[in-house]
Amino acid sequence: MNLEARDARSQTSGTSFTTVAFCVIFGVASLLLFTVSENILMNSAICLVGLVVLVVLIAKDDRNHSKSPEIYEWSSCKYFKCLECKQVINEPIKHKRKQGEPVLFHCEGCGILWYTGSYWQST
Repeated sequence: MNLEARDARSQTSGTSFTTVAFCVIFGVASLLLFTVSENILMNSAICLVGLVVLVVLIAKDDRNHSKSPEIYEWSSCKYFKCLECKQVINEPIKHKRKQGEPVLFHCEGCGILWYTGSYWQST
């Protein structure tokens, strides 16, 4: 039986390759535009359009980044949704509910053992 362990709390980078590439390419292009062309109004308009596109790309990255899994507090949560197959796992693997003990969920469909954090109980 192959069992893979993954951390459900790990976060991806908030900036995509598209946004970084756009910043680099447009930065070089605007620098060339201002050194070659003498029409400042036209150059400023082009840079303003580039700035609007950059804001849209950053907003898209932020929206995608906010969809990443949350860090769970296991004193109140009782289930986990598998990040691969989206199957709802109703109960974690049995544990003694001691402070700091890892909480693990096993997805039967994918064969993945998800680490979701440590058990925490507020007093």
